[in-house]
Amino acid sequence: MLVNALCDARVARHGWDVLTRQLLLGLRERVIVETDDVPVNSRVALHRLLEGRMRDSDERVRIESYTLKNDRCVYDLLYVAAPEAFEGGQPAFHRFVESFREE
Repeated sequence: MLVNALCDARVARHGWDVLTRQLLLGLRERVIVETDDVPVNSRVALHRLLEGRMRDSDERVRIESYTLKNDRCVYDLLYVAAPEAFEGGQPAFHRFVESFREE
């Protein structure tokens, strides 16, 4: 699990397509399983579930991400695991997402 925040109003003005492209740099052979808008902490978040291979590896990974933004910050919440182990950690990730609050 990872959370990343970038507070720069210029970045926060980017569209979802640009933010997604930047977030997934280095992931090749991407297969999007699911993408939708969901509420997180009273904001709309872009939710994605996908699989792919990291740049320097042949091993597949499954990634679930939520991206939120406000006027000055972009927040990425990520869970990455091998596909066969993914479901084991997903409930903890969902609890983490539900508890997320912007400062």
